[in-house]
Amino acid sequence: MSDDILSKYAAEDLLALQNAAVAIATNDLKIAWYNQSFKKNFGTGRMKGISITNLFSISETEILSNIKSKKSFVHPLADSNSNVIITDRKSVV
Repeated sequence: MSDDILSKYAAEDLLALQNAAVAIATNDLKIAWYNQSFKKNFGTGRMKGISITNLFSISETEILSNIKSKKSFVHPLADSNSNVIITDRKSVV
């Protein structure tokens, strides 16, 4: 059912409208898509293809171990008083 709703209302359009910074990364943790809030908060240049491990100074091992255990990985960003939350898409379906 959730697939029907997402396809009907165009997930990309819905995510683009979010005030929260949202990005989607590939299996190798590189940014494939992001909304304007994400770009405004985390980068000025080209964002696609940048590794989230480099962008946020997070260990790939730390991310993958949490994702494999079906938990969202939460990494605090001291400079912006916010968190990066990384969730495997398979665990949200």
